[in-house]
Amino acid sequence: MLASSQELSHPGLIYCSITGFGQTGPMAHLPGYDCIIQGIGGLMSITGERDDLPGGGSQKVGVAVADVMTGLYSAIGILGALAHRQQTGEASIWTWPCSMSRWR
Repeated sequence: MLASSQELSHPGLIYCSITGFGQTGPMAHLPGYDCIIQGIGGLMSITGERDDLPGGGSQKVGVAVADVMTGLYSAIGILGALAHRQQTGEASIWTWPCSMSRWR
């Protein structure tokens, strides 16, 4: 894993990895497009018109909200890692699958 080898040569390294569905597991190879995350997470099921109306059914939220939230969570994690490094001098390896930004 890249982070582990880099950590050995850079002990103060802060490493943030963003993936669609994690680095391992059955869905790790899938892309993490915003609309996929919204659909899997259920957010699209509460947007749009009723199914019985013309053009009804699930719709993507206008803003790429899963992308925005993933970026925000990552920035917060990096800030936490910076504070941790300031206090302890230890490196941080942090991975965030954007599918964790789901609405259930």
